[in-house]
Amino acid sequence: MNLTPVIEGVVVLWSERICNRIKARWSTLGIQGNAKADWFLLGSVKGMVASRIIGSGQKAWIAEFGSGSLVDTDNPYLQEYLQSPQFNQWRLQSSRMPIMGRSTGEHKNIDGEALVSSDKLAEFDLERDGNLQWQPHEPMHIMQEEVTAALPEIAESLSDAISKAITEEVSLMLTAKIYI
Repeated sequence: MNLTPVIEGVVVLWSERICNRIKARWSTLGIQGNAKADWFLLGSVKGMVASRIIGSGQKAWIAEFGSGSLVDTDNPYLQEYLQSPQFNQWRLQSSRMPIMGRSTGEHKNIDGEALVSSDKLAEFDLERDGNLQWQPHEPMHIMQEEVTAALPEIAESLSDAISKAITEEVSLMLTAKIYI
């Protein structure tokens, strides 16, 4: 009996549910920007099925890994961000990497939206300003939390789906033998 389709069905169902839970939590946050959670089936080998849940957008990035002086330095994408044109190099003047004002000109945020700086606050530590708009955000790791929280439910769903599939298979086998 091949249980792979049964397992795939559960993985697909829960990947979608987890993405919806993540999106619901992100939608309640007062963080500017876009947030998108998607999933895709990586495949199955010998009864093992894997999917990947990915988040994208500025709001997702900040919700997951924090911002400014509170950014999670264990963020696997941090080095890439530090090398990107979106990163404000003035932030490297402090080991805290606070949110800093930018030089005059246009720059793009993580979502790719063009923003213009007047240079009035260039090199200024905006976190010390007290303006809520510039306060750093703690990393929340919502994606990891939602996956971890769903694991017992996924295990129960797998157990139920596999039990049902085996029961149906045995029932079919018994029915087939009666008519032979």
